[in-house]
Amino acid sequence: MSAELRKVTVLGAGMWGRTIATLLAKNNIEISMWDIRSDLTDELNQFFTQMKSNGHNFVVQPEFQSDLTESLNETDLVVIVLPSSVVRKVTTRLKNSIQKNCKVLIASKGIEESGDKFSLMSEVVKSELGDDYSIGVLSGPNLSLEIQARHPAVTLIASDDNSLIDTCMKLLASEMFRVYGSSDVIGVQIGGAVKNVIALAAGMVDELGFAYNTKAALLTRGLVEITRIGKKMGGDEKTFSGISGLGDLICTASSPTSRNYRAGRLFGSGKKREEIINEIGQVIEGISNSKTINKLSDKTKIEMPISKGVYRIVWEDESPLKAIKDLMNRDLKFE
Repeated sequence: MSAELRKVTVLGAGMWGRTIATLLAKNNIEISMWDIRSDLTDELNQFFTQMKSNGHNFVVQPEFQSDLTESLNETDLVVIVLPSSVVRKVTTRLKNSIQKNCKVLIASKGIEESGDKFSLMSEVVKSELGDDYSIGVLSGPNLSLEIQARHPAVTLIASDDNSLIDTCMKLLASEMFRVYGSSDVIGVQIGGAVKNVIALAAGMVDELGFAYNTKAALLTRGLVEITRIGKKMGGDEKTFSGISGLGDLICTASSPTSRNYRAGRLFGSGKKREEIINEIGQVIEGISNSKTINKLSDKTKIEMPISKGVYRIVWEDESPLKAIKDLMNRDLKFE
């Protein structure tokens, strides 16, 4: 691997960025990390020391650099693990700082809304960098704390460039982390974005004390919504029953370590959007995604009643119980 890649730069030093850097550290390559926050050196050193004690195999230790240009200098692969809301802003700074043959792997999940235009993260990056760079996306049922604790996990990398998939597979895969490949760049991203909205609903359902019938109904009908909008956007239907669709949905909608699930429980307890954002203190992609998906549903005329109910709860302060009653009282029809 060292003969193919000499350096990887991870943009985003949140929990998922740190986890990806930990997985990369088993390779004999230079790993640079950068974040919007300017000084994380001591914090990251402590984190990676903990990861070593957890049994992760480190050949090199990732190093934090506060200067973006220096972090990108001579890098062969950029991994974007930033909140979706800042991906374009940071990507505009990449073009003059990376080599023409540099590969880009996007681990950010979300859909950018600009006027009546909706862009996946791969489209955002490509619009800023042009056609000279290979771009891929990473998505799957990946909870950082579980991977850090070395629980077995799988993920999916999608790209039009098989060489990018092959390179990133080899970089990330281990005996505890299995990596699959896909050519469905659109479907993988749709699954990763919309499942955050359904995960908010799952947290609400659990907080309200409903049981397994309700949760099963929510997840299966939520998957229908993901598949509907995904197919409309050009994704492959098979993708949504796989790792980055159903797999990611089950994980994000069930674990107390999932920010979106935790936020959903807080909505279910009666708390409001700003209060929840402040309490969790980290980016909750499902909150912004719910607004974007609501508008995308309207534009495409795709029926997404669960997602619309979440939107009303999050952005219009509707009661979760009222939203559930409205869902249950919709016109009866065939599945």
